[in-house]
Amino acid sequence: MRTETMAVQQGIVAAEDLRPELDRVRWHPFQRALAATLADIVGGSESLNELDLLAKGRARGIPDPERQQARRTPSGQIVRDATWPEFGVGSLVAFS
Repeated sequence: MRTETMAVQQGIVAAEDLRPELDRVRWHPFQRALAATLADIVGGSESLNELDLLAKGRARGIPDPERQQARRTPSGQIVRDATWPEFGVGSLVAFS
């Protein structure tokens, strides 16, 4: 599924279009993990690092963050990959 994450990130395929393909598979040893990863991608994860952040946070009981929240400042746009507004924190990832 990590290859599909990159395809979604690059705009080659829409995340929602992957679900019917996964549903067509009758059995696969990683089917449960693939479905969970696809749900995270549809939920807004756009990179492998974001998927890792979710997995590590969940393993430690941290709630899922809001993802892909764009914030505009006087100097331009700041994109945050993960924000926990209830705690007043977020991860700053890119400037443009």
